[in-house]
Amino acid sequence: MVSKDSIKTKPARTPRHKMPEQLPVKRINNFDEVNLGYDSGIAVAEAQRCLQCAKPLCVEGCPVNIDIPHFINLIKEQEFRESIRTIKDYNILPAICGRVCPQETQCEGKCVLGKKFDPYKHEVLLSQVSDKEEDVR
Repeated sequence: MVSKDSIKTKPARTPRHKMPEQLPVKRINNFDEVNLGYDSGIAVAEAQRCLQCAKPLCVEGCPVNIDIPHFINLIKEQEFRESIRTIKDYNILPAICGRVCPQETQCEGKCVLGKKFDPYKHEVLLSQVSDKEEDVR
């Protein structure tokens, strides 16, 4: 007889973390970004959603071939300085690309996690480490 403890179950997928935004009452009076970005804790939690695929299709979807699994793994380990260095090996303008690149049809569109769940927020993680670069120097 098989015990309940010996049956393997799939771990539950953590849902995508909602992006904090400026309140409308504040943003009608300024030209700041609406998205406030993740704090480090939420960035790490979002990075932990990445499956670290053996054949990462997200890299194939990236026009500049950023080593996405590696930079996300570094975020998981809270190695933000190394993460931005990894990104800049492929792209010298990550803060801009994190905002204007259509990730939903490129890297996120190829994400294996996205086949059944929401893919991780690549552009947010990219912008996160780029924006925080000054903080980690």
